[in-house]
Amino acid sequence: MKVFQVRFLTVLILFISLLGSTILIPNSLAQEDAQIPGWIKNVAEWWANDEISENEFLTGIEYLINNNIISLDSMPCGTLGTSPTESVPDWIKNNAMWWSEDLIEDTDFINGIEYLIKIRIISIDNKKIV
Repeated sequence: MKVFQVRFLTVLILFISLLGSTILIPNSLAQEDAQIPGWIKNVAEWWANDEISENEFLTGIEYLINNNIISLDSMPCGTLGTSPTESVPDWIKNNAMWWSEDLIEDTDFINGIEYLIKIRIISIDNKKIV
């Protein structure tokens, strides 16, 4: 039974990673030539480990948007934070941890964030975006 659980978990993790990085967002908006500062990976790791708040993590995301590392076709209205009815899904925290450990590419991580912004789970305060 234990072997089945390990195999199931491995397949589930691979499926979620694939789903989050390719199927959900086939037309990547991430700019592959943009340089992501190293401190953003630290912030992602701290957030994934619950060492900082979601709002502190979102401040880092705001930086990525302001510096055109995350490029949005249109800016959804709202305030920086999460939707009042939804929270950031667990898979994005997993992606943040994997990304901080160099297990997934920058583009995969940014695609997940862009997707959450696009479907308005993460809202952006237009007044803070330059």
